[in-house]
Amino acid sequence: MTTHSFKLDIPSQEEIKAKTDDMSARYLNKYIEDDDPLIRENYNISLKGIDQKNIVNKNKLPEPYRLIYPLAPVTLDLRLDRLNLYIDNTGKVTNISYH
Repeated sequence: MTTHSFKLDIPSQEEIKAKTDDMSARYLNKYIEDDDPLIRENYNISLKGIDQKNIVNKNKLPEPYRLIYPLAPVTLDLRLDRLNLYIDNTGKVTNISYH
């Protein structure tokens, strides 16, 4: 019988907080430019009039990431390395977490 072993690399609370703080400094209160037609259609997000320095294209976000829009369904899978950006109905990032 063959036994397999693997190691779960679970970050400490301090590591998660440091990553969250770093990403918050970069993306919190910024606007996400999302070219997905379903997002544009369902949320009617327009970034006209927003200063370009406050707009981040979603393709520039570090992988893996997930954009979570109001009332959007999300999977319940746990991925400690995934950046979760909570977006309001104007396209602005209002919260950031890892899970």
